[in-house]
Amino acid sequence: MTTDETTSSWRTDATLSDEPEDASKRTRISAAWVGITSGLAALVVVLVFALQNLHTSRVTFFSLHGQLPLAVLLLLAAALGGVTVFAFGAARIVQLRLQARHRVSR
Repeated sequence: MTTDETTSSWRTDATLSDEPEDASKRTRISAAWVGITSGLAALVVVLVFALQNLHTSRVTFFSLHGQLPLAVLLLLAAALGGVTVFAFGAARIVQLRLQARHRVSR
């Protein structure tokens, strides 16, 4: 019996897995790196969009009138939409928490 045969018979199922022993695990730092990289890529896309849409547009909202670059108007509309979604989401979370407290206190 050679040493290779002896050591191979002592191996456990854990060492016979397909993953290499030094396989990297997902960590908070790697998640942060992915998030920052994605955010920077999104920022570049927004900047390119803004630079390509600099011509001004006329805006009328109720009795307010003005002129702003198209990119600014669209980004403002998107931000207001995001704030609206956030407000409704926050209200729903508060509602669910109040319901949960009410059930617990019964």
